[in-house]
Amino acid sequence: RMLASQPLNRLADNASLPSQSLIWRAILQIIFRENIPDITFKDHHVGRVANKSIGFLDYVNRARAKMEKKFELSDDRIMEYYNKYHPLYNHKLNCFYQFRSLFAPVIESIILVDRLVYMSCQPQVNSVRILRLFDPSVSPRCYALVATKS
Repeated sequence: RMLASQPLNRLADNASLPSQSLIWRAILQIIFRENIPDITFKDHHVGRVANKSIGFLDYVNRARAKMEKKFELSDDRIMEYYNKYHPLYNHKLNCFYQFRSLFAPVIESIILVDRLVYMSCQPQVNSVRILRLFDPSVSPRCYALVATKS
C-alpha cells in the first residue's frame, strides 16, 4: 500500500534504491528465526529503529532492547549474520523493490477499473466515469470515481 502511493516517475527520477533498513530488517528476521524459534508475529515488532541506528550492529541492539522476548547474541555473531546474508540478499531485495515499483500502478489501475465496472452494473447508476483530479506525479492516487444516479 505504501509503495502504491509513490509516483513511479518520482521513483525513476530519484533513481534510488530502498534504504539499508530493508536489508537490515530481512537479516534481523533471519536472526529471529534461528535464535528465537517460538517467536510470534507480534513479537517481531520493533518499531522504527533503523533511522536512529548508525550501523547494522546498532540496529540489532536497538531492536533487541525493544523486544519482549530476549535473546543473547555476541556482536561478532551478529556481524557474521550480516556478512553472510547481505551479499546474498541485498541485490535480490533491490530487484524485488524495483519490480514491485513497476507493477504498483498496474494494480492501482485494475482496482480502479474493477470499481468502475461494479458501479456501472448497478441499476440505480446512470453514468460512471474516472476523473483525474491532479497530476499523477504528485500522487498516483489522483483519480476519482464519479457516478450519477438515474
